[in-house]
Amino acid sequence: MSLGDWYLHGTKLCPLNFSYAEESEVIGAEERLLGGGLRRDVRARKLGVSLSWEFLPETFDGTYHCYADLRALGTKSGTMAFIRPVGTSTGTESFKVFCSAPPGELAHRSAGTVFWNTEITLREA
Repeated sequence: MSLGDWYLHGTKLCPLNFSYAEESEVIGAEERLLGGGLRRDVRARKLGVSLSWEFLPETFDGTYHCYADLRALGTKSGTMAFIRPVGTSTGTESFKVFCSAPPGELAHRSAGTVFWNTEITLREA
């Protein structure tokens, strides 16, 4: 496992035409008090991740997740491990996540190979 690689459910994510975005979901509540002050009760902060590809092949030789793999993972009911690099070379971070079924847009078809533009959303368990 290389420090610069991304993994989902034990298999490396394809680095070609790959985009990554993350956000922090705050679980809790905010209330305005009668005196005008603000009270915040934060129970947890959870990671939300959006992974997207342009021209992701429909099938691969097992090296990376392909579009067909991502569709299958999106129907899985349990959690899976998501590993991402931290910083430039300081290590990796692992999360237990649920993933959604990815939408796909047929991008290109040539000589028996089909490529998709797709995005998958992960939410920390």
